[in-house]
Amino acid sequence: MIPVAYARFLRACLALVCLSLAFPVFAKEQKAFLTAEQLDIRQIIGAPPAPDSAESLDDLTTLEALQAKRTPQDEARILADAKEKVWRFSDVLGPHFNADDLPKVKTFFRRIVATSGAIVAPAKQYWMRPRPFTIDNKLSPSIKRPTSGSWPSRHATTGTLFGLILAEMVPERQAELMARAREFADNRAFAGVHYPSDIEAGRRTATAIVAKLKEDPDFLTAFAKARAELRQKLGFTLH
Repeated sequence: MIPVAYARFLRACLALVCLSLAFPVFAKEQKAFLTAEQLDIRQIIGAPPAPDSAESLDDLTTLEALQAKRTPQDEARILADAKEKVWRFSDVLGPHFNADDLPKVKTFFRRIVATSGAIVAPAKQYWMRPRPFTIDNKLSPSIKRPTSGSWPSRHATTGTLFGLILAEMVPERQAELMARAREFADNRAFAGVHYPSDIEAGRRTATAIVAKLKEDPDFLTAFAKARAELRQKLGFTLH
């Protein structure tokens, strides 16, 4: 016969196991460097083009042309770029640019992604510009169809942030990094999920975010630590 105290202990352990299964533990989301209250991007990029405007119609024509020339190889790269991962820039920085080797860089850029979302999400919700594939039935996106508003492109914002910040960390690769950032953003139009004007608005958003970040001591401290780790790992001399 099991002692009463031990039986209670077993029941308590079982309860904890059941609780953990019902409520799995998730990794704590990284804190954004900025909030929408600190940087209201709506005041900078303005409203999207009207649906029947010449710019919107030109955007749709461009998207149809891009879709017509999209190859399976293009679609594979577009899909790989669909995740907002700074490690996609290993194309430029090499195999040592990875999450396992660069923990400070990993944490820093997770905060950059969080910052992009914090700034862009309220603007997307405010304007709720319809996605191009909901307007033009000739468009068939090559990736999962987003349901959020189209203006501005968060993906283009994040990719441009990656490029701008990495270029300050490794200015020796500035041209290549910015070219990769442009491709990363443009792939959203190539995929058929964003208007080209959304992407340009995302680039302007990223530029405004970087300017504001440079006023933030928390960002500057985290940037310096991540930069030092990155340059040491990649074999660049700090200067």
